[in-house]
Amino acid sequence: MKRKSITLVELLVSMGIIASILAISMTSMNTIDRRQLESEARMLVADLSWTKESAISQHEHRGINFDATNKRYSIYRSPNGAAADFVQTNLLKRVALKSSLTLANANLWIYAPKGTTYNGGGGDFTVTLSLTGGRTRTVTVFKDTGFVKAD
Repeated sequence: MKRKSITLVELLVSMGIIASILAISMTSMNTIDRRQLESEARMLVADLSWTKESAISQHEHRGINFDATNKRYSIYRSPNGAAADFVQTNLLKRVALKSSLTLANANLWIYAPKGTTYNGGGGDFTVTLSLTGGRTRTVTVFKDTGFVKAD
């Protein structure tokens, strides 16, 4: 005789397999988010360091403008060391991020040809990258030396 229904054991085994697959996928999604945030923090550190080295090697100011609303930042040549230089013709690089930006101090950051920094607000400059779920990474630029560090 053919049976047309499933047994309780078959149902429990199927539910166990589905639960295992869901648990693995949720874990991997958290790992992907964490890696994305770490990757963006490393990229920001590299771009800030490159901007400083470029200012020193070219003997010309370089500026960084953060756009928290559109989740991006732009790097500019800044011949006069002023925000007025932040125009399309001086654009060196624009980077779009997946994480949100939170800025401490001023939005504008300028590297002088000697590698020192100016941000208009005084003190060290901090950018916090964050993803949903409360994950954050902080990138700090030290005013006196221009040194960049990710926490």
